[in-house]
Amino acid sequence: MEIPEPIKDQIEESGGLEKINSKVPGQDEIEMRAQVFKALSDPQRLKILYLLLEQDLCVCCIKEVVDMPDSKLSYHLMKLKDAGLIVGDQMKNWIIYKPTELAKEVVS
Repeated sequence: MEIPEPIKDQIEESGGLEKINSKVPGQDEIEMRAQVFKALSDPQRLKILYLLLEQDLCVCCIKEVVDMPDSKLSYHLMKLKDAGLIVGDQMKNWIIYKPTELAKEVVS
């Protein structure tokens, strides 16, 4: 394989391809990050997450701001939960959603 000279020099200075590859996260980490990026690729989910970064909210408050049917909102909340970006805590008859530390790191 022919490599352009400047790139070849940089690879050698970095310790070779194996060393460069050793700095790349493992497959589990890459898959987790891909799931986070997929969750954040939807504007509605991103808006929900920004809301929750401002204030922990119940579904009824989120629904009022994003103006979508319950089933669609439930789907978006599930995607954010599955990506590890939000959690829902039971408070009497309500579930209060709040961002995780991961969400605060990724979005802020």
